[in-house]
Formats: sequence, C-alpha cells, structure tokens
Amino acid sequence: MYESFALYIQSQLPDVNIEFVVGNNDLDLCKFMNEHGELPDIITCSRFSLHDAAGLKNQLMDLSTNEDAGAIYESYIGNFTNADGTIIWLTLCGEADGLVANRAMFEEYNIPLPTDYDSLVSACQAFEEVGIRGFVADFEYDYTCMKILQGLSIPEITSAEGRMWRSSYDDPADSEPVGLDETIWQGAFERMEQIIDDVHILPEDVEFGYSPVIDMFTEVKTAIIRAGGSNVGSEK
Repeated sequence: MYESFALYIQSQLPDVNIEFVVGNNDLDLCKFMNEHGELPDIITCSRFSLHDAAGLKNQLMDLSTNEDAGAIYESYIGNFTNADGTIIWLTLCGEADGLVANRAMFEEYNIPLPTDYDSLVSACQAFEEVGIRGFVADFEYDYTCMKILQGLSIPEITSAEGRMWRSSYDDPADSEPVGLDETIWQGAFERMEQIIDDVHILPEDVEFGYSPVIDMFTEVKTAIIRAGGSNVGSEK
C-alpha cells in the first residue's frame, strides 16, 4: 500500500496532507478510532457487510445518490441498502476466481483435464503417482478457505434456507451474532473434509502464501492451483 497506492494518491493531490493508517482487514481499528473521535474520511476494507457497518452508520456518508452506486445493477445494490434507503458501503471490483491448471503438464503426462469433481480427484492422484502435487492453494489466508467453503456450499447458500440465513447474518438491526447453522454449514464442512482427503491437502499447506504457490505452479511442481483471472493473464 505504501509503495504504490499511497504514492499514487499523494501524487494526484500534492497540496493535501494525507495520513495513511493501515490496520487489519476488519473494522476493529475503525471502531476504535470512532470511539475516540478519530475516524478517517476514507475507509477501504475488502470484507464488509451491512451488519459490520451498522455501528458506524451515522458517521459514514450516504452514497445512495452517488454515481458509483448508480452504476451497480439494481438487483445487486439491494444487498447494500439499509432499511431507511441509505447506502453506506459499496463493492466496486470483482474477479473470476477458481482453479487454474497447467495444460502443458496434463498433455505431457497424458492426464485428462478435469471437468468435474471426480475427474479432479483422479487427476490429482495421477500426478502424485509421478511425484507431482496435484493441487496446491494459498491456505495461509483465511479467504482461501472461505472461498472453497462457499464454492462447495453453493446449493445450500442459494436455497431458501440459505437465503434466510444470509439475511439474518447481514441484518444490520440484529445486534446478536449469527453463527453457522447445521442446515447450511454442516454439509459444507463435511465436503471440505472430503476434498482435503481426496486431493491430499497437507497440514503444512496452511503455511503456503501466495508467492510459494505461484512459484510451485511456474516451476511445474504442482498442476492445479486456486487463483484468479489476473494470475492467468500475468506474464509469470
């Protein structure tokens, strides 16, 4: 942030004295600063919800008439709209995220590219037989676990029960924390346990960050990784 984003912002506003404060990827620092009258003018956080923002609502700008809010699909903006019609947070970026495979490795070892879960498991097992990790992910980061959990739970999350749970989880008026219920999440964790066993995710994988995983992929030490569209388009 300091080496790129902060310098860019400062170069665009050379006459403004801007102080950058970096915290963890949550609202704890913002809540602390708000309690002490030091809430900044601009907050950026990649994980946010109406429920999380409820405690800061009176201090945040209403974006309901902002042109950025107007650029978001009506069916989607409802997820960010409070009961009184105000909008105090927006998500303005997105990226395709999934499994990225090294096609050349599949061709070299004559292993079919996976098209479903069973063929993914078969491919991982086939690569392990020749001494190559089939699948590796950057499990150092909690969002990787959450993305895989959510991907495994699409049928439950989009069901009627799942929509009710999501509504309660994000309800800004609900001061009580909403936990992970058995209806939705028991099946998700069972499938998570299954994929850990099936593709042989190892305990030491929790120490893998972004760079080691990309290095293993480019050095043909693993055939499949969890990655995004930006990884596919990068030169490396």
